Amino acid sequence: MTELLHYGADPAEASRIVIGVHGRGQGAVFMHGIAALVDDPGLHWMLPEAPGATWYPAQFMEPYEANQPQLDAGLDRIDALLAEAVARGAEPSRIAVVGFSQGACLLAHHLLTRPGIRGPVALLTGGFIGPAGTVVASSRSLEGQTVYMEAADDDPWVPLGRVHETLDALRAAGADARLDVREGNEHHVPESALAAVRALLAG
Repeated sequence: MTELLHYGADPAEASRIVIGVHGRGQGAVFMHGIAALVDDPGLHWMLPEAPGATWYPAQFMEPYEANQPQLDAGLDRIDALLAEAVARGAEPSRIAVVGFSQGACLLAHHLLTRPGIRGPVALLTGGFIGPAGTVVASSRSLEGQTVYMEAADDDPWVPLGRVHETLDALRAAGADARLDVREGNEHHVPESALAAVRALLAG
């Protein structure tokens, strides 16, 4: 079992439980920093840490086989965290997920291929997993699902084209999804995205 860091309000009293998923080469402490910057005392954050600081070994647009079995293990980990949040008393619609970079890719892929995520979603520089030309149609209706996406137009790790493909797939499944695109190539979470995440989680 990978490490899990908890942060914020008592989960039994929290307005929302948030699962925060870090990027490649990071850890739970990175998402702890994001949680602190969001600065909402009513939230309880569950912050998992990937084995070896990576959820899957290859780049996210490599063939699926290059990222197995770690990819499935990462998706299973999200399932387990969602189940743990429910066990702590949270209604599925009150469980949010926030991911950055590799974590955002993992969450985007989970949202489109598995049934568990029901609450608000923030995908910060990420898209669904698979090689160029992959078509991912959601395995379920995403009506009522709110998704916020943010990315740079020249990000060195996550092509903007894949971000747009992910946005299109989410909207095709019925999600209320929007994308903010900023100029440049900085691979980070800007204040504008933090403000949008604050609003998303407060909704």
